[in-house]
Amino acid sequence: MESDQIVSAVLDYLDLIENGHGSEEANIAALEERLDRLALARHYIRPTFEEHPDPPTPDRARLAELAAERFPSFGLYNVPDHVTEQIGEAEIAVGDALDDVGDIARDLWDVRWRLENTSRNDALYEFVESYRMHWGRHLRHLQFYLQGRLDD
Repeated sequence: MESDQIVSAVLDYLDLIENGHGSEEANIAALEERLDRLALARHYIRPTFEEHPDPPTPDRARLAELAAERFPSFGLYNVPDHVTEQIGEAEIAVGDALDDVGDIARDLWDVRWRLENTSRNDALYEFVESYRMHWGRHLRHLQFYLQGRLDD
């Protein structure tokens, strides 16, 4: 995956959240595809750290509002709190699909800001690090949630 394709995956996810693709069904189909592209992209990024200013804080409330508009049927779900080798001993946590969508958007908003205001390398570094530290878990949980909805 080339860096242009990775940038496109980021921008396409944000476009879906900010502009939507019509019906909720169309939005969900687009979301599944974009999550897959983002998950794949992280395997192809090898940036180095650069010192740059941090982006301004995105409008978290607006991104959450947009997520709710795009995916009105999304709700809470069960998810293991952590992976353990002790089979049958995992704690169950409550996930929130709308929170997942919004948290991914907030972190990718920072990536887009860096693309526009610092450098591509800085943006890709932010992509990898924020995936590892935060939004990657939201992405994987959201994929699990979406897969579970297929069974319904």
